Amino acid sequence: MRFYYSSGLPFDRTLAKNLDELIARIKIGKAVLVIIDGNVGEGKTTMLVHVLDYFNGAYVKNKQGYYDVVPEKLIDLRRQYAMGGNQFQEKLQMCIDSFLRALGYDEAGDFNKRGSLTGFNQQLNRVFETYRTFGIPVVVGLPSASVLDKDLFIKGIPRMTIHLENRQKNYGHYRVYSLYRMMHVMDKMKKAVVPQQSYAKTVPNFYGQFLDLPPARAKLLREISEEGKRAILTQGVLKNRGLVALPDLAKNFQITKQYANLIIRKLQIKENSTFKRVRYFDQDAVAKVGAELGRGRGNK
Repeated sequence: MRFYYSSGLPFDRTLAKNLDELIARIKIGKAVLVIIDGNVGEGKTTMLVHVLDYFNGAYVKNKQGYYDVVPEKLIDLRRQYAMGGNQFQEKLQMCIDSFLRALGYDEAGDFNKRGSLTGFNQQLNRVFETYRTFGIPVVVGLPSASVLDKDLFIKGIPRMTIHLENRQKNYGHYRVYSLYRMMHVMDKMKKAVVPQQSYAKTVPNFYGQFLDLPPARAKLLREISEEGKRAILTQGVLKNRGLVALPDLAKNFQITKQYANLIIRKLQIKENSTFKRVRYFDQDAVAKVGAELGRGRGNK
């Protein structure tokens, strides 16, 4: 089984050439978002890692015109691959602090609820308004590019959509759409009975194939992915129990986490659960914090 084509890349040269154009765009301070979409099992996570590796400088063209892999430039999967909105924000900060050159987001079931989708769209808008100058391209893996906020497209942020289809045992197929052509795809989706057919009705800019990740890296990615899915599930269970995470509690009352902690200590409130060092509180605790804030504001 092979994991690189004769060029030395895990995908076709045309895609590499177009990713180079996006790298040049980043260097002049412009925002870059790459979308990878497709049905379940089409290889979105694999392709996401390939694109991140390329952005991270893992493939270098040699004098013969072929590409050499630079192992130390392959992305750090634990710092540059996020699952869920909370991880995305945390790992974005890691990338900024450590001068890492790319960040990936895998929806991984995080969009089961409308609120999650709305929250992530707001995060993306903030990222490209606030962090554009840091030169970090973002690659997202989604079931469909159409779930993203249309404002992102109007602002010209998603520069490329890589649509995956017809996955085979050891390789997959992709179609690539520019911002302009992707907006035509989404327009067709509005009236389509089967939205996925809108891709076939719009001519892609180009198409190609990609290969699997090498076994050791694929195994690590699976482990990290399973950890992330368990974390998302556990957070969902806690929220279904009506518990509120400390950061959400502070946000709801428009106060800082530090001030929320101060009130919680003052009232001697005990958390109901802790997950990944984040404390969760029941509705009674939330009401007590609200009442204390009300008293404090009433004295002013």
